[in-house]
Amino acid sequence: MKKTVTILGTISVVLGITSALLCLLPNKGILFAIMVGFLGLLVSNIYIFLNTRHQINKKLFSPGLIGLLLSSTPVLFILFFILKQKFGF
Repeated sequence: MKKTVTILGTISVVLGITSALLCLLPNKGILFAIMVGFLGLLVSNIYIFLNTRHQINKKLFSPGLIGLLLSSTPVLFILFFILKQKFGF
C-alpha cells in the first residue's frame, strides 16, 4: 500500500506541475490545463484519502497537498482574469 500511495503522490505532483505550466501557454493552453488539472485533483484526492486512512505519511506538506495546490492553478487563473475584467485591476 505504501508503494501505491507514493506513486499516486508523485503522479499528482507531476500532473499539478503540468497543469500549472499549461496555464502559461496562449490560445488553448488554459483548456488543456483545466483537463490536466481535473485529473490532478482526482489523483490528489485519492492520495489524500488513502494517506489519511492508512496513516502512511505524517509530513506537514505531503505530495498530495502540493499536487492539489498546483492542480487548482487553472481555476485560480480563470478567477483572476474574470475579476480583472470585471473590476479593472
